[in-house]
Amino acid sequence: MSGRETGGDGSFDNPKSHRGVLVFIVGRDGVLFLKRADNDDIQPGKWGAVTGHADGDETPMQAAIREVKEEAGIDVQAKDLKYMGITKAKFEYGRDGSGIWTNFTDSVYYFVDYGLTKDKIKISEEHSAAVFLPVERFLKLKDDIRAMDSGLAPRAEQDGSFHVTRLMSWPDADVMRAGVADALLERLRGDGRARKDRSAA
Repeated sequence: MSGRETGGDGSFDNPKSHRGVLVFIVGRDGVLFLKRADNDDIQPGKWGAVTGHADGDETPMQAAIREVKEEAGIDVQAKDLKYMGITKAKFEYGRDGSGIWTNFTDSVYYFVDYGLTKDKIKISEEHSAAVFLPVERFLKLKDDIRAMDSGLAPRAEQDGSFHVTRLMSWPDADVMRAGVADALLERLRGDGRARKDRSAA
């Protein structure tokens, strides 16, 4: 899995590096999306999955476990997180779009707990809301993003109180361009087949 790179030949003056993680949490009612607080310095008011950067010598797995706890209030272990791949991109990083160019390398994971519901999510002060997006709607995000990229108006559908495509953070949108929705669906189907095989054994 790899994301797109912006900026022509990809050469930028002294780009800053960001080593991060992105975790898609699947619960009873779909895929968890969190809304960043309107006064947050990074992507204010935007929606996305659990995401963050690795601190110091943290491994991507350690960072993912910490971010899930900090942003969603969920305790997970390494065995709970399934690795999906890495996305790479370059973005102008700043609240008003005038920040410095940053190289992003995000390790993407997913976590499934079909007993998880919205009332069990404890969002951080960096966020203002949480919603579970139905899986079938989650799968349509890539088409909506492509429509926006091409200048076409996306679907008029709304999920809860937000239009998920127009208000999606750019790291999440880039991951969706890389096909993570389809890849996640295949993983979930595979997990379901594995559980069925184990129960039949």
